[in-house]
Amino acid sequence: MSSQKLQALVRKTISKQTFCTIATSSAANRPHVAGMLYAETGGKLYMATLESTVKARNVRQNRNVAICVPCRRYPFSPPFTLQFQGTAEILDAKDPHIQDLIGTGRLKAITSLGEAEMEGICFIVVTPGRRVATYGLGLSLMQWIRSPLHAAGSVELS
Repeated sequence: MSSQKLQALVRKTISKQTFCTIATSSAANRPHVAGMLYAETGGKLYMATLESTVKARNVRQNRNVAICVPCRRYPFSPPFTLQFQGTAEILDAKDPHIQDLIGTGRLKAITSLGEAEMEGICFIVVTPGRRVATYGLGLSLMQWIRSPLHAAGSVELS
């Protein structure tokens, strides 16, 4: 698959999925990984969480994060994945940017149950780095079956 086609597939996959794991690290380099629902808009991932969570505390101490987006393609195989590093920031639920995104429905995937009105809620906003590592994505089923150990790749997003 050409680099341009893989770039398009990566972008499409990130925008269509709604679940990821986010890895954060405290100022003392204590790692933490959590599963999160997300909404992608404008090339960024938005996640709702409580101010009191470990992940929110860690992002305040260390903005560097890693994201893994699983994407099931075949029911008999493990999910394919996209992984990337990025920088994160915490935005208050009342932030005008967040309110605009909620008002236009772009955060519906993570606010449809009233999360934005909950006491103590905030939003983690992740700006992905340019390099995205892939596993399985962009391969045919036969390519993956023949060599699952060689199913990893990467692409630079422009």
